[in-house]
Amino acid sequence: NEFRSVIPNLYHNSSLEHLSLGSNFLNGTISTQFGQMSTLKTLILNLNELRGNIPPELEYASNLEYLDLSHNYLEGGIPDSLSRLNNSLVNLNLARNTLTGSLPSFIG
Repeated sequence: NEFRSVIPNLYHNSSLEHLSLGSNFLNGTISTQFGQMSTLKTLILNLNELRGNIPPELEYASNLEYLDLSHNYLEGGIPDSLSRLNNSLVNLNLARNTLTGSLPSFIG
C-alpha cells in the first residue's frame, strides 16, 4: 500500500487483535491510545515515517505478543514500562530507528 497520512483512529474497535500497517508512508507519532486496546496481540507499524517517542502507554496493551516498529524515525529511549509486557511479548523489533540510551533489563 501507499497510505500517506497519520495513523487512522482505530481505537474504538475494542475487539481488534491484529493490526498491520507496515510498508506505507504513515507519518506523525504513535498514539498513546494503542495502550487502550487490551485485545491487541499484533501491532506492525514498520517501514513508515513515524517520528517521536515510543509511547510508554503501550504497557497497557496487556495481550500484545508481537510489536514491530522498525524502520521509522523513532527517537528517545525504550520505555521501561514495556517491561510490564514481559508475560505476553514474544517478538519486539525496533531496528533502524534513532533510539538512544541503554537497553532495558527486560530485553537482555
